[in-house]
Amino acid sequence: MDTKELFPHEKSGTDTFGEAYASPEEMWRRELHSKFIRDKETWYHLGNSYWSSQESSLNGVLGGYEIINQPDINTSREFVAFLKTSHAMAGRRALDCGCGIGRVTKFLLLNEFETVDLVDQCQKYVDHARTFVDDSRAVNFYVQGLQNFNPEPRAYDCIWIQWVLAQLTDEDLVSFLRRIQNGLREGGIICIKENIKKNGFMVHKEDFSVTRSDKIYKIAFRNAGLRIIHEQLQPNFPEDLYKVKMYACVPI
Repeated sequence: MDTKELFPHEKSGTDTFGEAYASPEEMWRRELHSKFIRDKETWYHLGNSYWSSQESSLNGVLGGYEIINQPDINTSREFVAFLKTSHAMAGRRALDCGCGIGRVTKFLLLNEFETVDLVDQCQKYVDHARTFVDDSRAVNFYVQGLQNFNPEPRAYDCIWIQWVLAQLTDEDLVSFLRRIQNGLREGGIICIKENIKKNGFMVHKEDFSVTRSDKIYKIAFRNAGLRIIHEQLQPNFPEDLYKVKMYACVPI
């Protein structure tokens, strides 16, 4: 991902130990060829190991902040309603990317779409999602990392991607967003909901993820051939959490 258009303060970052990086490109060169990681497969393995060790519950998948579940779902529901009204998004079939235990599917997507498919790389979470969602309209449960996932072609009116893009390297982020477009039906929309920083990025060494800025995400979307048709911030979250932003995207 080319961040040359950004000013130095807009593309520099740090990690949770205070290590500084001049750019995402420098960070990935160092992170993926370090003493402990060596390559991106190790990065994904370590991230999956972290999440596999967490509790299979709302509190577990929300990082100890179960309190945000309802305001998150409420705002997402309003977001979907706006897209259905203003952009004619159909309500037939959705895909939940980074589904975890099926929280978004259970509380949001199954109330807005006829059927839902789910994908996550954590086997433990997907197994739990089957019983947590407990609805025959949740049809397919895929255990696969998004860095390798290919959607069913032209299948979905909505592809929902929430709190999972941070796990991907920049290269795989763009590659995934290109591939996932193949899963859209005509008029389908990709909905992305992620933590954002004001500037630059933060590498989280505990779960091997990267919180990116709004500007960095928008470069990734453009590089992937996506156009934003609607965006908004998530309200009513605790002040000590990152800002969360929602993007509705369609292929250019």
